Amino acid sequence: MAYNVFNCNPRQLKEVLLMSYQADIPLFIAGPPGIGKTDIVRQFVAEVGAKMPRPLIVSGYQPEDLFGVPVPNKETGYLDYHLLKVLPPSDSEDKWVLFFDEISNADKRMQAPLQQFFLHKEMGDYVAPKQCYLVAAGNNLEDGCHTYEMSRSLEDRFCIVNLRPDINSWVEWAIEHQIHPDIIAFLKAKSEYLHSTLMMEKHQVNEDDRVLPTPRAWGSYVHRFLSLPNYSRTAKEIAISGVVGSHIAAIFFRTVDELKDLPTPEYVLESVKSPRKEQLLKQLMPKNAVGTWSLCFALLGYCQTNEHYEGLAAFLEFLGRQTNSGQPVREIVSLTMERALATSRRQKSVSRVQMVQAFRWLAEQWQMELGGLLAEVQR
Repeated sequence: MAYNVFNCNPRQLKEVLLMSYQADIPLFIAGPPGIGKTDIVRQFVAEVGAKMPRPLIVSGYQPEDLFGVPVPNKETGYLDYHLLKVLPPSDSEDKWVLFFDEISNADKRMQAPLQQFFLHKEMGDYVAPKQCYLVAAGNNLEDGCHTYEMSRSLEDRFCIVNLRPDINSWVEWAIEHQIHPDIIAFLKAKSEYLHSTLMMEKHQVNEDDRVLPTPRAWGSYVHRFLSLPNYSRTAKEIAISGVVGSHIAAIFFRTVDELKDLPTPEYVLESVKSPRKEQLLKQLMPKNAVGTWSLCFALLGYCQTNEHYEGLAAFLEFLGRQTNSGQPVREIVSLTMERALATSRRQKSVSRVQMVQAFRWLAEQWQMELGGLLAEVQR
């Protein structure tokens, strides 16, 4: 059973998180495993300047863990409750975010203390600090994660959002974290393989398959396997099949083989300086979208100076004119230009003024082309 709410992508989730944080309304993030729920919460916590103890994996606790373990006090005659160390002090003046993960995997005995906490920020003798925001995450029943149906009273404590995998948000994250360009290019061209839920919408999937792709698998495990030197191709194929499945691993490596003949970023940037630039770039032009994406992502990862970015802008100008290639050149040029401007902001060796000048004429040229197209349509 899925929640009857609008789906959102990671970028939209961050905005909803901030809005719920300012309104002090607890948020429950529902979505399949491996989609990045925990990472998004951590990024949000850093952006608002709050503190967050380690996530509370609710499925690993008992009710007394949350209420506190009762210990008799001989002097008062009452019970004192020893609380979890991860809970922030009640009198703290700092900003806190408490993240309750895998809440849907906890059995129903855990729901009563959580109902009280998410409504009043009180649990037994414990009271959360004044500046404490509560977030929870879990899976839907159909995700195959041994989830329990939450009671309506617990669900009523939350604003519920349904997070879905989104290739554009993932690519943006992957470029910033310098994920292997072959992975980014493969998934940008074949986005249904980013996550099993997207794959099931486009392809028939064997119901008995237990190993299926997730953003976590690609961005963490596959990236690390590919980055390790001195291991055989066979060993890497076996390892990568262990995190995305044999069928997808085979498709991925076939694609990687097609990318072996791509020119290096250095050679491309040298070619744009040549008097024979047009002829050389036509020879370098990849024959399919995966190759073109891979080359552009490799160029993005290589660029460190204004001269590099000026060469990239010249290559994109050439690429933008290849409209008869059957490839999504407009999308490729637009995304590459957007990410180049974004990544260059963090590079101290790059002059922002020169960056803007390098890409302004390309953007203006496109604007002129669009203007001509609009004029043609309005005739």
